[in-house]
This record gives sequence, structure tokens and C-alpha cells, in this order.
Amino acid sequence: MRVRLAKDDINSNYKVSLSDISKEKDFIKILEDYNIEYKKTEYFKDFFMYKLLNINSKFIMILQEKASNYIKYIEPVSIYSLPLQIDDENGEVPVIYPEKNKNYITLGVVDNGIAHIKYLDPWIKRVHTRFLKKDTSATHGTFVSGIALYGDKLENMEIVKNEGFYLLDATVLSSTTIEEDDLLKNIISAIKENYKKVKIWNLSLSVKLAIEEDTFSDFGVVLDHLQKTYGVLIFKSAGNGGNFMKKLPKGKLYHGSDSLLSIVIGAINNDGYASNYSRVGLGPKGTIKPDLASYGGELLLGNNGEMIMKGVKSFSRNGNIASSSGTSFATARISSLATIIYQNICKDF
Repeated sequence: MRVRLAKDDINSNYKVSLSDISKEKDFIKILEDYNIEYKKTEYFKDFFMYKLLNINSKFIMILQEKASNYIKYIEPVSIYSLPLQIDDENGEVPVIYPEKNKNYITLGVVDNGIAHIKYLDPWIKRVHTRFLKKDTSATHGTFVSGIALYGDKLENMEIVKNEGFYLLDATVLSSTTIEEDDLLKNIISAIKENYKKVKIWNLSLSVKLAIEEDTFSDFGVVLDHLQKTYGVLIFKSAGNGGNFMKKLPKGKLYHGSDSLLSIVIGAINNDGYASNYSRVGLGPKGTIKPDLASYGGELLLGNNGEMIMKGVKSFSRNGNIASSSGTSFATARISSLATIIYQNICKDF
């Protein structure tokens, strides 16, 4: 039984995975005997987790005493938020529009929404969301989508030979935080309901926990299951880290980036070197991750301890040209390239 406690052992929501699912009733009885609130989330058949609400080490010690022989792990539930620095810049590029009577395929953008700005609106084919528009920020998803469609034009250099394709706005998180189980269920729903028409997906989101040396994360397992079950290809960002600001070595890839079937993308700067923030592999059990790298901008430590951003260009949700840095945006270039290849092949990979 692997245990990781919340910082300062404050009351938190914890997730529990059972190594022996035949003991599920015994586990539930313990929870009910101690009046513990819980929620079960089943990602697919026989792969589920329990979320225990508002507990601390006192109850975890009870679980260690009564159920350690069939609990795989217990750890705090990851909470996902999307801090993002986007700086507006001057300039414009020509708007591209779909050509009449041309067949376009669709890239699924799993994110926090895509703003219907003039550059992207003609290409947004469908919106899949569980949230009201007023509850979503569409900051990150807009920037990702702008790079996917206009990246070469904005950088004034040929990287993926951009051409138009449709976008599916798969909004899986709102403008507030979301816990891991809810985020994964939203991702599953988006792909399950759209896989027949959308085969390539950009997933530039991460649960902010470093991968393990010998165990694959729930996030990674779910992504592999989705790709095997629905015949889709997911492009996943490696994740960003700030260790360079403390002059420390880079951190390990985030959960989800250990997916074996996903194409995991790291970031390089304009000089072709790995970006300071781009997290590193290997994956669990010596698997080779990330798979590829592309241009995602750079973050630097300034002389006075400040962070300096040399970003790549895309669009803000207000429709302005803007800049930012991250493996998210390197991922958007590679998912764009795959979409263009697929569109020109005119058949399944």
C-alpha cells in the first residue's frame, strides 16, 4: 500500500485504488462504518477509483490497519488549474477561410474552450462541452488552436506547412479548478461521443504530479484505453516546470505523459535546444518519453531573479496576436502536422 499525504496533513480529498477489486464491499463497509463521504468513478470496466472526501492521516492510518492488503495506493486528488501568461503583441495576419466543396478533417482540441475570434470561427465545426459559456475562459484553447492553424504564418517560418482543417472545441475544464477524476471523465466523454468523426486529438493538459519510476499513472492508462478502444491518436504535452528559476535540474514528466500510445511532445527554443521549462523522461519502466519535440518558446531566469519569456505567437481570446511559452504549444504544432498528413492521405493511418 503506497501512501502520499497532503502537505501539512490538512483535510483533503484523497483517491484510492484497490489492488484486489473482490474486496470492494469490504472497503465500502469501512468507509460507511466511519461515516466517510466518498465518490466512485469508473473510467472503464474494472478500472475505477474512489475519492474520499475531507480526510487526513488519522483515517489513512485506519485504512493501513484494516485494508493495506488490498489497497494499491492512497494519495491526494490532483487539482488542475491553468495558470497562463499570455502577452498581447502588435500585428495581424490574413484570415484564412474554408474553400467551398473541399473536404476537411477535424482536429479535436481538448482544452478550456476556443474563442470564436475572426481567425478561428470559420474553422470551429462543433463544440462539445459540459459548461456554460460564461463559466469558461477559452484562453489556453484559443492559443493552442491558433498555433495549429496559423503557427507558420505567425512565426514567419515554415515549420509544418500549415493548411486549413476544422476544429472540434472539446471544453473539458472551466475557468476554475477541476479535480482529476472529473477532468478524466470529461476527456473520456469528449472522445467517446466524437471518435467516429474525429481521429486526431490535441491534449495540452496535465495533472501536475511527476510520473513514477515503475508505475503508470491513471491518466496515462485512461489515455491508452481510449486510443485502443476508439481508434484515435492523442498528442499529449510533456508538461512545464519551473525548476530553472531555482537553478535546479528539470522535473520528470507529468502524469498522463507516461501514456504509451500517445505521442508525447517536449519543447525546444528557436536555437533548437530543449526549453528550460520542458519536463523530461524517461517514462515508467524505462519507456522512451517524450516522443518528439517542437517549437514552444523559452523561459529564462533574469539577472534580478525575474522570469523572462521569449514566447511563440498565437492569438488571445480577444482576437489579438499574442505570445506565450509552453509544451502545450509545441504539441499544437505536431498535432497540426499529423492532421495535415491525415487530410492529404485521405484514409485512416
